[in-house]
Amino acid sequence: MLEPAATSPWDSFKWHDKRSKIKQVANGFKIAAGWIAGFLVMVAVFGGLVRVSEHHSGQGIRAVGVSWLALLVAAVVMITTANRWAPWVTGFFFGPGVGKLLIALAIEDSSYYSAHSITRLRVAEFLLYALVVIILTERFFGKRPAPTTFLDRLALTFFVFSAFEQAIVP
Repeated sequence: MLEPAATSPWDSFKWHDKRSKIKQVANGFKIAAGWIAGFLVMVAVFGGLVRVSEHHSGQGIRAVGVSWLALLVAAVVMITTANRWAPWVTGFFFGPGVGKLLIALAIEDSSYYSAHSITRLRVAEFLLYALVVIILTERFFGKRPAPTTFLDRLALTFFVFSAFEQAIVP
């Protein structure tokens, strides 16, 4: 009881990074900058879509133009970096939902569906849609950077834009 436990072979304190401390810190800043840039691109997409989706009569031509410019810049950034974020898109949008949809279909009774204003058929349709998306994008899983063609990059960028557009539709 008083003896220390054996150290796991996966103990993070035993791993030794052969790079210098300066290179390790620089790599940490590079990773953080990538996450921040990704967040800013998503803000530009979401903000641009919200602005463009609204009725334009109350907005000036400059505001609409800036929104379209933000969407264009975000699209260019997303197309050029799609091989980096492609492995996470499906997991972010559909991964958690598949399990919840299966549970809702298998366990929930009729009162659940009436309380959420959705039918069992609509839940099954969305489950089928989510499974098809996962099957079609499974070739991007696990590989970093993902092997993407230009058409893949366009399709993935369009997919993210359309998912965000559906999120803001009233």
